[in-house]
Amino acid sequence: MADNKQALFCPDCGRFLRRFEIWPNVAFHLDRCSTCTGIWFDQNEWQTLQVQNLHYHLNLFFSPVWQAKLKDEEMRQRFVKMYLETFGEADYEKIKVLRAWLAEHPQGNRLMAYLTDRDPYKG
Repeated sequence: MADNKQALFCPDCGRFLRRFEIWPNVAFHLDRCSTCTGIWFDQNEWQTLQVQNLHYHLNLFFSPVWQAKLKDEEMRQRFVKMYLETFGEADYEKIKVLRAWLAEHPQGNRLMAYLTDRDPYKG
C-alpha cells in the first residue's frame, strides 16, 4: 500500500490533516484532522485494519500514550536489528538467555562483575 507524501486537507473543515503511524510493521498511516477530529482513510486502509482486528482500537492510535508506545517499539526493533547484525542470530539468542538468567539471579550483579572484570583472580 503506497502512502501519499503530500499534505492533505480535511474534506469537512479544510484544515490540515495530521498523519499518525499505527505500528512499525503497518505499511500505512492514518490521516486525522486536529480541528474537527475527522479520520480519513485511503484505499483499503479500513479493510486492512479490520482484517488485523485493529479497527477496534482506532481512537487509541491518536493518543499520546499510543504514539509513545509506538516510538518505543520502533526503537526496540532498531536495537534488535542492530544486535542481530552485530552478534548473529545464534549468539543473540544465547546472550538473551544469559541476560534473563542474570536478571533473575539473586547474585546477578556480582556475576556481572565477575564476567566483566578483565581478570577476576587479581586483587
